[in-house]
Amino acid sequence: MVRPRKKGMKDLPLNLYDNKGYFYYRHPVTGKSIFLGRNREESIVAAHDANILLIKKTNLIDKITGKADSFSKFLDYFDTEILPKLKFAKKTVQGYREKIPHIRNALGKISTNEISVKATSDFLDSFPDVQSNRYRSLLILIFKHAVAKGRADNNPAYETIRKIEDVKRKRLSSEGYKVIWDNATPEIRNAMDFALQTLQRREEIANAKFEDIKEDCLYIQQKKTGMPIKILITAPVYKVINSCRDIVASKFIIHQGIKANRLRRSKKMTPESLTKGFARARNKSGYYNNLKPLERPSFHEIRALGADLYREAGWSESEIQKLLGHTSEKMTQLYLDRHKIRWIEANCGLDLDKQ
Repeated sequence: MVRPRKKGMKDLPLNLYDNKGYFYYRHPVTGKSIFLGRNREESIVAAHDANILLIKKTNLIDKITGKADSFSKFLDYFDTEILPKLKFAKKTVQGYREKIPHIRNALGKISTNEISVKATSDFLDSFPDVQSNRYRSLLILIFKHAVAKGRADNNPAYETIRKIEDVKRKRLSSEGYKVIWDNATPEIRNAMDFALQTLQRREEIANAKFEDIKEDCLYIQQKKTGMPIKILITAPVYKVINSCRDIVASKFIIHQGIKANRLRRSKKMTPESLTKGFARARNKSGYYNNLKPLERPSFHEIRALGADLYREAGWSESEIQKLLGHTSEKMTQLYLDRHKIRWIEANCGLDLDKQ
């Protein structure tokens, strides 16, 4: 419902306002105010033209197709009806659902079909580069389904440009790994060695069970990609697994022993506890304390270090790719190239006397 206009503004176009001689236009979709200056005639012309471009009358066809519905209503539909059927990993779904309320607060009141590229871009610009790209990916997915359901004519998120992310964390070196290992607790040492050998993510390290070992193979299904991996257990890997077998009974390969009523029982290690335990050992060692906290390597960097060590040991990139569980060689190359600069050898030397 449009509010009655104040006396003295009734002759101004819709959405144009006069504030003590300064004119401003209130965007009908985003609600933002744009100041136009003191020139009354120019402001009236600009507001009139803007209204023609921005205001679309809702008709019966819009009501039938659902294009007049608010984006908030479609977000509810996406969350309850579409998202559960996409068969994403539980953590991915959780991450999406944590972002949806922020999208709703910023864009929820606008009709799904009325959300512009600029409104989407302004929302994405309110976040740091890495977060912005995560929201952009989710919005592209949401609008993809909105278009497919006839709720929108285009995908405004797809028209925005992905931000360039600066890799802040420094690589984990072999020397740094050894120093951190020396300062870690027994369970974090086991987790580090297990991650270095298998190149698996925190989730797979924390959830690996002794029963997953069958006929000299370790069976792992990656949570992030759903990739099933059968890893042949060689002598170095057996050495790590055997070091995880202790007086504490646990079904998990990586576990923590705790005392309770003079008895020892096991406690499952979560992905977060691996990260925190590694960070404590890293900070205690002092090896990376010259770096800012966000630049210091995390537990995840063990994966890249291990991949590089496998390459130095003569393993092919296709073999490393299988172990990492990557679906493309490009992703594996990104891991390897980020870890270490591979210098291209070239010769030079012009004999200028012969020119």
